Amino acid sequence: MKIEVSEMEERKGKGKIMCGTLDLSALPLDCITLIISFTSPRDACRLSLVSTAFNSATESDAVWESFLPSQYQALIPSSLSFSSKKQLYLSLCENPLLIEAGRKSFWLERGSGKKCYMLSLGTLPLYGVSTPHGIGDGCLYPRPGYSLLLAMLAGSKSIF
Repeated sequence: MKIEVSEMEERKGKGKIMCGTLDLSALPLDCITLIISFTSPRDACRLSLVSTAFNSATESDAVWESFLPSQYQALIPSSLSFSSKKQLYLSLCENPLLIEAGRKSFWLERGSGKKCYMLSLGTLPLYGVSTPHGIGDGCLYPRPGYSLLLAMLAGSKSIF
């Protein structure tokens, strides 16, 4: 992949800086891998389409391990095994894990890698929710088959 870079005006200087062609695929694979590991999972998937070098970099375990939570090894049951960190990441997005003796469910949001938790009804002693700081009323939304979603409202906007 080559990017044509033309004249760029120097902000503080005199005159212009002349640049030629920048070939991103000439970067070492480790360098491309490191750069991609600082993006999001969604961006890594998009970058895999740029070139074969970028595609190779996005398949690296180093990239996908950077999208996993720091304590992911403690969450994965020993009975599960994955051939790559990407496969593990996608599994955590598609198949929530029951943690804390089944009282919580954990998964990753696919596009961003954000950690998501769902609490079982038994973990929250909620009868009616009021907030001491005047944020608003709590609304309980039961989700069929498992748990409870608690949304605290600030006026008409959710704070989540």
